[in-house]
Amino acid sequence: MDKPFIKIGFLGIVVLIIGITLNFIFPDKLSKSVSKFKTPIIAFEFAETPEDIYDIFQVVESKITEKQYVKSMNTGNYIDFVYLLVYSVFLFLFSLKIAKITKSKYYYIVAIFAVLAFIGDIFENLQLLSITSKLESGNFIENLQYLKIFTWLKWTSLALVFWLLFVYFIDSKSFFKYASFLSLIPFILCVISYFKHSIIEFFVLSIAVMFIFLIIFSFAYKIKLANNERVTIFKHK
Repeated sequence: MDKPFIKIGFLGIVVLIIGITLNFIFPDKLSKSVSKFKTPIIAFEFAETPEDIYDIFQVVESKITEKQYVKSMNTGNYIDFVYLLVYSVFLFLFSLKIAKITKSKYYYIVAIFAVLAFIGDIFENLQLLSITSKLESGNFIENLQYLKIFTWLKWTSLALVFWLLFVYFIDSKSFFKYASFLSLIPFILCVISYFKHSIIEFFVLSIAVMFIFLIIFSFAYKIKLANNERVTIFKHK
């Protein structure tokens, strides 16, 4: 048996490990005034006004100071520079592998969106770090404007990566054919989330689910070698 995605799958495991680690590094509680969100870093990424920022950085526990809260957020964002590189490379290589297997240039478009997510996430992090450095002065209005652009560039690009991969999974004669519709959910939620922020966390969760989906696929996809010919077990038409 040949598993063409297995090396990419191991990279996906690294993505999963770093992602889980970040959950323990970023602050885990928000003040009650941030009603649309439960996760501090997601609330921070999608903040649009100075009031949003100050609500996020209100101390919610007596055991933690505002300085420690900011430090925790900054530490997570610094580590996120590594995370964004790893998950972007994972998606990029996954797309190129499919392009090689199918001999279709269509999947180069998917790879392009993986790069756009990478770019968006870098500049998003730079805005987040700049905002925390200006909390006392409040001089971060311009950063908030750029933050919105780069945050939506990142998340929309990720949603489009999975949307475009639907074409590949739906053509699969395997379990993945029936699970392929999961890849459409992130982009649908992305569009709705832009107008209704209360479902943004569901959108983000759908992206996480799709990463797990790709990791499972990377280890499950097999090619049977017989008479010097390759026959895919999870065959495509």
